[in-house]
Amino acid sequence: MRLLKSKVGFFLALTVLIFLAIGGYQIYRKSHFACGASVLGKSISLKTVDEAYDILQKTNHPFKVSLTGADETYTIIVPVKYKLTKNLLRKQLPEKRVELSKNPKFNREIKAALAKLDFKEQPGENAKLSFNGNIWEIIPEGKSTNVDHKKLENTLVQQAFAGKVKTLKLSQFFIPVKITAKDPTLKKRLQAANKLVQKKVILDVNDQKVELTKDILASFLNSEGKLDSEKITTYLTNKLNSEVSTFDKDVLWTNPNDGVTYQFLNNHAWGWDIKIKDATKLLQKELTKNDSVQTINLPIDGDPKQDFIITSDFVWINLLDQTMHVYRGGSEAVLTRIISGRNNKGTATSPGFHTIGYKKTDTKLEGEMLDGSKYSVPVKYFEPLQSRGADGNFYYTGIGIHDSNKDYGSVDAWMSNAGSNGCINTPPDAMEQVWAQTYPGMPVIITGDRYANSPGAYDKPVDLGRVAD
Repeated sequence: MRLLKSKVGFFLALTVLIFLAIGGYQIYRKSHFACGASVLGKSISLKTVDEAYDILQKTNHPFKVSLTGADETYTIIVPVKYKLTKNLLRKQLPEKRVELSKNPKFNREIKAALAKLDFKEQPGENAKLSFNGNIWEIIPEGKSTNVDHKKLENTLVQQAFAGKVKTLKLSQFFIPVKITAKDPTLKKRLQAANKLVQKKVILDVNDQKVELTKDILASFLNSEGKLDSEKITTYLTNKLNSEVSTFDKDVLWTNPNDGVTYQFLNNHAWGWDIKIKDATKLLQKELTKNDSVQTINLPIDGDPKQDFIITSDFVWINLLDQTMHVYRGGSEAVLTRIISGRNNKGTATSPGFHTIGYKKTDTKLEGEMLDGSKYSVPVKYFEPLQSRGADGNFYYTGIGIHDSNKDYGSVDAWMSNAGSNGCINTPPDAMEQVWAQTYPGMPVIITGDRYANSPGAYDKPVDLGRVAD
């Protein structure tokens, strides 16, 4: 009996002790972390909130990172990584694995800190092709010191949280150039470029043969070794076309009376030139072929038979003696008296080189006189002239050759009201002959400084011609 009471007493005492221990531990846990608790790899086992806070503060604070360049080292202050307060720790006392949330401003602060640094960046240059006068060669790339800021920012963030970052080399964040000297595509273009300049290329332009030199062929390629349409167009426009076409050449005409050859500005409607757009496309296509010898016929615009030397068919209007001469095949076919524009530079028949634009019958000529009054004159035959504009291209000035019932008895009729508004008034019978002997595109040369002493101002280009060299 006594033994039984002793055992009961022991178990009661043990139970009380257990309850007291459990109660004590629960009270203890209200102010201490659990046994084995940790946060961010740091043990806070059985630590109070204040003790745990002090431990974490030693690792969760701003620190310096050095960014080393070739000649300069930059320093950035990395902000605190985690949001850490005693209250946040206290809320997680029951947890064995304590979690801290990331500083919500961390990435923004890293980005802002990087933006303040001046890295002295220089863009690199791609490797390129260069022509040395004989062959193409590769010029190696120039190294870039432009920094990939996004990559640097991400690396800083990742390594900061891994606890591994103290120094970073900027060179590992340089943005590389796209094309290096080892680029296989560039090497392939080098071979093609050298193959091109070794070709024999002859351009046939209206039976004129022009052989392209190495320098010219090389000028068609850009630094990547590609055929460049703009470079081809530049050569065709500024070089070849100006040398071989006749649109841009002054015309030469020999006066039948004195045998002197005169030079006039082309109205840009006489002759021919290269069709630049079509010729550019053709060259781009043909030059990619493997032929070592090529003859390429370039397309032209205009009449290839129109030479800048006027010798056979032309109309000559002599303002000084008020006559018109129509020549066909080098012989005079029509000679007639005319009346030119009346005595004012604003109504002058403009001296210079012109061409007949088109021919029209039974029409009305309408316009405005210098005094503002209107006119409307019916004519049987009308041949408007294409004249040179201020920009060098042809346009219709309103001047033309037409029939008119006037008194043609006096060479000074142009000084009276019989004078025109700029046109060449022609006797009806003679105009019928002129009509039969002329055609669209036929050259018309108007000579004579008849309006030198007339009042007013010219409203159309005037070209009195120059004696040719």
